[in-house]
Amino acid sequence: MTSESCWRYIGFVLDQLPIGAQLAIGTRSDPPLPLARLAAAGRLHQVRQNDLAMSRGEAQEMLRLHQHPLDDETLDALLRVTEGWATGLYLALLAGERAGGRRLAAARARQPARDRRLLDG
Repeated sequence: MTSESCWRYIGFVLDQLPIGAQLAIGTRSDPPLPLARLAAAGRLHQVRQNDLAMSRGEAQEMLRLHQHPLDDETLDALLRVTEGWATGLYLALLAGERAGGRRLAAARARQPARDRRLLDG
């Protein structure tokens, strides 16, 4: 959202929320809200991209459970491409299965900016 008046309204709503009420906002960048003030008052909990990304071990275990263990280099490349997002990893897994069960070595050649489909899924 880029509308200043819309963000002002959301800020107003945040200030008026009764105790126990919650408002979840999902964005790709920090919204123009008084985040520091809300955090200092204990009224803000932020979940960042790194908090949602799978760790190397988690990704390795997921792929192993799906019978697609990867060598270290390919796993690292796949994590770079998907930024650790579980959905991206799973879509890469499905793409590998559809390619006749070949390993996901194609991930080595990809860069995140060139294939947003894995990230946006």
